[in-house]
Amino acid sequence: MSSGKSTSWTVPILILEFKKTLTFLVDTGADVNCIPLKLIPPRFVNQIRNTNKVINGPDGNPLEVSGWLAITLVHNKQNFSVNSFVIKNLTSPILSRETISQLKLLKLSKHVNASNVNNVTVESEFPNLFKEIGEFKGEGSIKLKEGATPFAQTAPRPVPIPLMQKLEREIKPETCEFGNLKDELIRDRIVVGMSDTKISEAMQLKSNLTLNDRQSENINILKHQKHIQRNKSQAPPIKPNMT
Repeated sequence: MSSGKSTSWTVPILILEFKKTLTFLVDTGADVNCIPLKLIPPRFVNQIRNTNKVINGPDGNPLEVSGWLAITLVHNKQNFSVNSFVIKNLTSPILSRETISQLKLLKLSKHVNASNVNNVTVESEFPNLFKEIGEFKGEGSIKLKEGATPFAQTAPRPVPIPLMQKLEREIKPETCEFGNLKDELIRDRIVVGMSDTKISEAMQLKSNLTLNDRQSENINILKHQKHIQRNKSQAPPIKPNMT
């Protein structure tokens, strides 16, 4: 059996009555065997038997069936008697799922072996994927939509009272792991283009920042791009139906 350049599986099989070898398509999705009318030798055309059976193609549309023939397939020095439908305008002969099994062209395996992978294995093998926010190596390009306009939000972000003390510890230079909040946010690419003013003034520029309390002594400061990613298409107004 060979595949050639295409992804189709084909196999040459001798048809004993025709004394001719045809290249069949191995199609596990086919319910019946099919042979194009153009490949039937003229002396066998009169032997085609009529049928009322409807055969559909892969797209669900019915095929033009001329009838059917009883033929003998020779494969690996063994003979197999099968019925094959004769189809007009068919590209190539097709073997059905049942005939594929009879000729032992494919073996059905009901057992699939999967490697034992757990979270610990994946995390140890790819440590860079589990280090909070990361960055891509190399250079990249960002394509903006034509006519896109910059967006800035200047409204202050309200902070819940229970998070005030945690926020104060987070933005103090002596308690921040990276020196101060601005350096940390810029380093992690959460905030870009932040002005060099005081942290308190900078905090007024990012009301699209959210505070994520992780039930610990520290909090996460996250930036959401919902204003940039929002859909500007407006839904049509709903007018009441007056009767």
